[in-house]
Amino acid sequence: MNPYRTFFEAEGERFGRRPLDLSSVFPAHPDLRNYMIVIAGRCGSTWLGRMLEDLRLVGAPGEYFNTQGLPALYRKREAKGLEDYVRKTAALHPVFGFQINPARLFHLEDLVDFRKSFAGFAMIDLRRRDFVAQAFSFARASKSGNWHNVEGPPPEVTDRDVWSMIHHIIQNEQQIDKWYALQKRSPLRLVYEDILADRDSVILRILFHLSRNGTLPAYTSPPQRQRRNGDGAPDTALLGFLQRNMDQIEQVHQDRARINTATFIPAA
Repeated sequence: MNPYRTFFEAEGERFGRRPLDLSSVFPAHPDLRNYMIVIAGRCGSTWLGRMLEDLRLVGAPGEYFNTQGLPALYRKREAKGLEDYVRKTAALHPVFGFQINPARLFHLEDLVDFRKSFAGFAMIDLRRRDFVAQAFSFARASKSGNWHNVEGPPPEVTDRDVWSMIHHIIQNEQQIDKWYALQKRSPLRLVYEDILADRDSVILRILFHLSRNGTLPAYTSPPQRQRRNGDGAPDTALLGFLQRNMDQIEQVHQDRARINTATFIPAA
């Protein structure tokens, strides 16, 4: 089931046989390209998006196709169909950027001609080098329903919960890498750990990637206005998981891009 088709058809849209060509609805900035950030859960995407928004140069790359927030945004825009929703959203920004995870991207591709619609878009891939910490964060957020600005002790998760999320993360990475190859796209590849180490360097790499002529706009480091979840708190549960599962974890590290996710079974 495609959640986008379900939502927009419930709003009265009738899709034809051909996917929509949205290439005419995006802003055309003279110096900077529009862009798409393909994200993985718990990889710092909200943090990065707010830093880019604070630049006041490249719009506010939000999750405009997040299926949970889409109904409210659609009604706020008073949109009449998918194309009208995208046009009205893009018109709010001098440069249009958005974030989307692989599963939603594939659902959107069923309705939108990606090659035509996003031909001029810059691609950015954001993931996390430490997939174990990512899986722990993902499992805890899924269990608690609290995805941002987490306060207090995290909920307890089982080893199976964490391995299930590792499986999900690796599978998504492999699927989107195959999609990049099929689309003949070469994304700017970023990892969460690089943002931690030097966020200005990461932002400048993004601006250079978006530049139409290879020059950087005037840049001032944006404020640090979001505290990262779990700052300063030693994670004994994560340490315990690592100690119990290091042999399997090392196997994933060694063959992350090629491990067979069809036979990769999370530990009991």
